[in-house]
Amino acid sequence: MKQDKHSLEFGKKEKVLNYACQTYQLSRPNKVGAVMALIRECQPKTIEEWEKWYFENAFTEAKAKTKITKDSLQELGERLHEKITEVVIPEWQSAFAQLTLQDCIINVGKKEIMYDSNRNKIGKVSKNEKEEYTYNSNQNLIRLISYHRVNNTWKEIERHEYI
Repeated sequence: MKQDKHSLEFGKKEKVLNYACQTYQLSRPNKVGAVMALIRECQPKTIEEWEKWYFENAFTEAKAKTKITKDSLQELGERLHEKITEVVIPEWQSAFAQLTLQDCIINVGKKEIMYDSNRNKIGKVSKNEKEEYTYNSNQNLIRLISYHRVNNTWKEIERHEYI
């Protein structure tokens, strides 16, 4: 038997809302209670049933448990909005303005970034493969070298110059 879903639709905003909630830890059990456990316990049929039950039974999971209220969720929502409008949007706008094709190429498959003694970025792909990136003063990629480890020695296998 198919159950009706009772959730709000946020469209493309949902990714931003989820990102900011996770980044600023605003939907953690110490802020909103153990929501999934509460849903399993309540098993609501409607949004209205869930809201009523939630506000009657939900407490934060902090050391000093406090009752979840509409006011406490309002305050968290205001903090989320403030973080998105004052931090996330400006940071993303700056990142989007600086994003290059080279950034995208380098990022695909990248596991972690390390730096060598000359402050060149070295992307460690695996324990036996790595990539070294060299940038000019404008932060444009000018050289990419791929290496493979053979008998504990790094051997150059591919070189790209972007000059």
